[in-house]
Amino acid sequence: MNTLTLLNKSDLATTSTDNLKLEFAKILKVTADNLAYMSVIWQELHQRGVDLSGLTGGLMEYMPLIASNQLDPHLVVSYAGNKTLLSYLSKLPIGEQETLAKNGSVNIVEIDADHQKIIKNVDLNNIRSSQIFQVFDVNKGIRSEQEQYELLIVKKSVSKKQKLQQITKVKIEDDKIIIGDKFISVKTLLQALSQNTGKDYFSV
Repeated sequence: MNTLTLLNKSDLATTSTDNLKLEFAKILKVTADNLAYMSVIWQELHQRGVDLSGLTGGLMEYMPLIASNQLDPHLVVSYAGNKTLLSYLSKLPIGEQETLAKNGSVNIVEIDADHQKIIKNVDLNNIRSSQIFQVFDVNKGIRSEQEQYELLIVKKSVSKKQKLQQITKVKIEDDKIIIGDKFISVKTLLQALSQNTGKDYFSV
């Protein structure tokens, strides 16, 4: 197992920023390695029939996934606060998980008013729930940029249709017919129909 030589507070204050970044990365690696080792111990205890139900919460809930090689421990260390993200990451092949653990970002597709594709590289630490649902498919893994684009087009089309349906809702209140945010009196409508068709709608 990896060991760390901890710097005291005064040493940390005088250490360069680059060296602090290296220390931080080293700690993350050791933490991930320890987490992987914990999962091996957890699996052995589980196989021996030891009741581990009391060990719940925090990182412990990911032990079964790490032990069964379904979830990279480095991802757990980096994104333990984002359960939704880890849930989707655990569905990816372990090779893709390792790549994401190193890169720490994914390409997100957006569309402008003219339906033109805009691609942004988003850090997984800053990814929003809506972007998680867009990028990751439970069954297919990471969606390609084209798949994301097509998904957005469909969503935009559905949203536009829903708005149109809301606008074209018709209801009658007193002597008025209300269509969306506009209204017309029943009398005015009957007059217009009578003039256009030559039929007396007032006597119908």
